[in-house]
Amino acid sequence: MILKTWQRYLFKEILKVFFFFIFCFYLIYILIDYSLHASHFSKMHHLHVADIGTYYFYLIIKRLDITLPLALIITTNKVLLKLNQTHELIALTVGGLSRRQILFPFFTLATCISLLLFFNAEQGLPGALDYLENFENLHFKKKTQKNYNKRGAYALALPEGGKLIFALYNAANQTFEDVFYIKNPHDIWKMKSLHLHPPYPEGLYVEHLVKTPSKGLTLDSSYEKKVFSDLVVDFTIRKKATLSFEGASLSSLFSLFLHKPPLYYLQKAPILTHLYLKALTPFISFLTLYALAPFCMIFSRKLKIFILYAMSIFGLVLFFIVLDAAVILGENQKLAPLVAIATPFVLGILGCGRIFTKKHTN
Repeated sequence: MILKTWQRYLFKEILKVFFFFIFCFYLIYILIDYSLHASHFSKMHHLHVADIGTYYFYLIIKRLDITLPLALIITTNKVLLKLNQTHELIALTVGGLSRRQILFPFFTLATCISLLLFFNAEQGLPGALDYLENFENLHFKKKTQKNYNKRGAYALALPEGGKLIFALYNAANQTFEDVFYIKNPHDIWKMKSLHLHPPYPEGLYVEHLVKTPSKGLTLDSSYEKKVFSDLVVDFTIRKKATLSFEGASLSSLFSLFLHKPPLYYLQKAPILTHLYLKALTPFISFLTLYALAPFCMIFSRKLKIFILYAMSIFGLVLFFIVLDAAVILGENQKLAPLVAIATPFVLGILGCGRIFTKKHTN
């Protein structure tokens, strides 16, 4: 598609402001974070510059879901208000362009942001959260032993890369109860209990589940007792005690929803809550445009620029606060996960869409 002169101009202005804000925001963010952790870094003589660089790279990835919509808000305010103040917006309108045509470059950027957030939820965020958790637990936090003596759902990382998911651990007799031993996504062992008595851990009432392309997880074999000579449990590996799906990829959550393994029924509410959250969060960029663009394109001599900036940023922060509250309600089954997560988006679409349609009928 060949862009017209005014479109090239708008794209240039939009990208210039957008990337300048991203650069400045992360530069300040990294400087502040480094100043807070400078004392820790100075004691880590074994760390290389590449390790610290990797830490901040993943920190950038972790914050993309907030930073990109915020950058879109600043960009929309800056570019549209500049066009409005210099009367270029009037000139484009008089030249026969509708406001929706003028906003085409902004919606193109919003679409790119949404696609990037989808990609980040699938590929970037899971690895970033896992790396940051390990790094912070290893270098920033005091090492205290986790307690698993209350029944719940816990995840324990294993040295060889797999994990144990269990409901309870009795330290007195070194026994896990209601255990899933996940060697990899295709090789899962389910057992009633797992005893860590030497020389090797031993499971009771064991079922071996394997993943097939057509049927998902299927029962391969079962045992009354099973010795796991290759299973090594190390409690010094720092992980969150409570099983969390915040770091799960979008496809893995959808796979749990589609195939419904035993873990799905054990943690149905958190799985669905984070599935809906990761599926809907990328569309925040469109909500910000629908809410902000009409006010930036009002022809008025008394356009309050500071109020627009303040209210738009405050609105985004408020939306994320409401979304965090919705996640808590969904995870704790106070509301159905779909209702909890979808309600802020539906209300936003109804409110912002009505304003956008009313002010852009031409």
